[in-house]
Amino acid sequence: MQTALSIVIVNWNGEKFLPACLESIRENPPSVPYEVVVVDNNSSDSSIRWLKSEEARDLLGSINFRLIESGENLGYGCGNNLAIEQSDSPFIFILNPDVIVFPNAFDRLLETLISDEGIGAVGPKLLWVDGSLHPSTCNFPPNPFSILVDGLQLGRVIPRRFLAKRLYGAFWNHDERIQVPMIQGAAMMVKREMIEKVGSFDPSIHMFSEELELCVRINRGNWKVFFEPDAQLVHFGGKSTEQRWDETEIQIVQQKAMIVYYRKCFSQIRNFFNDLAALLVFAVHYVRWKLKGRDTVLFRELIKLHLADCMEIVTGQNSVLRYDRAHTKV
Repeated sequence: MQTALSIVIVNWNGEKFLPACLESIRENPPSVPYEVVVVDNNSSDSSIRWLKSEEARDLLGSINFRLIESGENLGYGCGNNLAIEQSDSPFIFILNPDVIVFPNAFDRLLETLISDEGIGAVGPKLLWVDGSLHPSTCNFPPNPFSILVDGLQLGRVIPRRFLAKRLYGAFWNHDERIQVPMIQGAAMMVKREMIEKVGSFDPSIHMFSEELELCVRINRGNWKVFFEPDAQLVHFGGKSTEQRWDETEIQIVQQKAMIVYYRKCFSQIRNFFNDLAALLVFAVHYVRWKLKGRDTVLFRELIKLHLADCMEIVTGQNSVLRYDRAHTKV
C-alpha cells in the first residue's frame, strides 16, 4: 500500500529514548497510511539489536517499519537524506528520536501543510519535559541586533511585544498558526515536491544548523514555512550530543556549524558584522566569568573562532569552514 507519510528518525545511540518515541507514534498515529523509517548512524550502543528484537516488534505492532543501517555516522542531515531517497511518500516528517508525539499532532501538521500549495514545511509546538515552551522558530536572516539581544539577554529590558515578531524564538509565545521564517529540525513536516525543487539537507553540514540552511533555501525558493501550535510534542533535547561531547565542546561545534551556515547563505559583509556582534557577546561573558573566577576556556575559544572568521573575510579567504569531525566521538 502506498504510504502518504514517511516518519523519518535518525538515531545515534538512542536506545534509552527511542522506544518511548516509537511508542508515542504507535499510540498517536496519523490518520493517513504511513511508515516509520529509522536510520541508524552506526550506533555503538544496543540500538540496532533492540530494533531487531522481539520486544521492539511487540512495541511497533502493526506499524509499517523499516530500519536502514548507514554503516557510518553520516550526520543528521545526511541520515535524513538517506531515508528520503529510499522512500516515496509525498509527505515526510523529520523527527528526532528524543521526542514524544502528542495526540493529533501528525494530522494537524498535515492539514496545515496541504492547506496551501505554497507551504513547503511546517513545524509543531515543542515543549520541554516540564511542559514549558521550547522555542522552535527564529528570525531570518540573522543580524547583529538579534545576536546581541539573545547573547546579552537584552530581552529583559526591551519589550517582548517589540521583539516577538522580529526575532521570534523565546520572545514569541508560539500560540498562533502563522508563516514564520524558520523552524527547528527536531520536528518538521515537509512536502516531497518542495524537497525535489530546493534540495534536501546540505551534506557538508554534519550536524547543527542544517535545518536553518534548508529553511533559507525553502524561503528563497518561494515556498512558505509555517508554525502549527495545535500540533504539540515533547522534546527532551540534546540526548545524542551529550554522549559525544561535553558542554564546552557542544557550544564550540554549534558555533562552527553556525559559521558554515552563515557562509553558505549570506553575504560577507553581513557575516562580518554578525561576527563582530558575536565577539562582543563573548567578550562580555569572558570578562564576567573572569571577574567571578570561573573557567573562561569556552569564551576564549569562541572569541578565537569568530576572530579567525573575521580575518578570513577581510583577507578574501572564502572557503567554507567545514564541520570539524575530529571532535566526533563515535
